[in-house]
Amino acid sequence: MPTRVEVVSAIIWKCARDASRLNLGSMRPSPWCQTVNMRKIFVSGPLGDEDLLGNFVGLVAAQTKECEADHDDLQNLVTKLRKGLEEFKERYSNGSNGDDFCEDFMENVNLMKGDDIDSYTCSSWCRFPLL
Repeated sequence: MPTRVEVVSAIIWKCARDASRLNLGSMRPSPWCQTVNMRKIFVSGPLGDEDLLGNFVGLVAAQTKECEADHDDLQNLVTKLRKGLEEFKERYSNGSNGDDFCEDFMENVNLMKGDDIDSYTCSSWCRFPLL
């Protein structure tokens, strides 16, 4: 069962992609970057102390390509979002170091900077503690 955040994110992503396709006449790749509460991930990982870090976020990127326009339904987009988050959690809860995190973060930032793509960034404050 998808979460509310996944469903709303997929709806916004789909509408933005549809609007872009109408304006440009073709489909472009579109990464969707979602902020993630890293505190939860690190607490379950090697650091293990919930009070060790303040608010600390990372970026999860899910991406579509031009050739996927016919698979641009909500279920497919939700699946991409969920898969990106699961891979992110798996990578960082297993003790990746800070260099890996910084490298991946910059890779996502560079992905969003391309001229020939439509990038979308979103944050959700659902269940995000304010400390």
